[in-house]
Amino acid sequence: MFKGGALQSSNPSGLFDNAISDQAFNAFQQYMRDKCGIAIGHSKRYMVQSRLDNILRETAISNVNDLIDALIKNTLPQKIKTRIIDAITTNETYWFRDGRQFDVLTKEILPELTKHPFNSLRIWSAGCSYGQEPYSICIAMQEFARLHMIKLPKLQIIGTDLSHKVLDIARQAVYSEYALSRGLPTPLKQRYFVSSEQGWKLKPEITSKVSFRPFNLLNSFSMMGKFDVIFCRNVLIYFSSEVKLHILNRMIASLKPEGSLFLSSTESLPPGLSGLKTLQGHGTRYYRRMD
Repeated sequence: MFKGGALQSSNPSGLFDNAISDQAFNAFQQYMRDKCGIAIGHSKRYMVQSRLDNILRETAISNVNDLIDALIKNTLPQKIKTRIIDAITTNETYWFRDGRQFDVLTKEILPELTKHPFNSLRIWSAGCSYGQEPYSICIAMQEFARLHMIKLPKLQIIGTDLSHKVLDIARQAVYSEYALSRGLPTPLKQRYFVSSEQGWKLKPEITSKVSFRPFNLLNSFSMMGKFDVIFCRNVLIYFSSEVKLHILNRMIASLKPEGSLFLSSTESLPPGLSGLKTLQGHGTRYYRRMD
């Protein structure tokens, strides 16, 4: 309950004073929905508690409920507010996740695009986290060009995420041995990475084609431009159906004619969405803008 203007645990025994109260959790759900469009279900309560506990140690605040109260009242330093959003929105990622979709990219979409002369190719990786997805896309395209002995047109891959922290790491393009072991084939590691004191660093032939920028999917897409392909995988699962529909409608408008959209293999289009046709290929599903 609120006590003295602050959110307090309703636990009467005092044994679990740092446990997140119902009221605090509900307030946090509303805050994340309003600020980020993210719907946090009750099944995520332990995750929220755990991640906020870690941030609590960086403050002089005594419990998670007071931390949430300060967040709602906008009395936290910007650094701590950013840390909270980063902690909740950062997702697990690895190399060439759902490889069947990369088969579609290199065996269906790229051969079709390269049949006709064009000057540039733009791809958006939304919710790119630590960079494995946009870098995987770039490596896949480099491999396509190498194997077919062709030169790709100007390539621009943009990775966006809500978290400034993960984007800083993505820009460094340095990964540990463990991070590379999660999905990256050894020949690609040998071809596109060099060993450094900090770990394994991607070569400039990849990093020069990938850029990163912070972006909230609730904001206007007008500055993003048009794309040949958009990857938005394991991102929309955190949004309500209404927000998901709103985001997808704007993504469709951001696709070039006949542009392609990838969601995760477990996601489907929400009811009421039009403007995309569903395609099947290489054991997976993807979508193409209809004009």
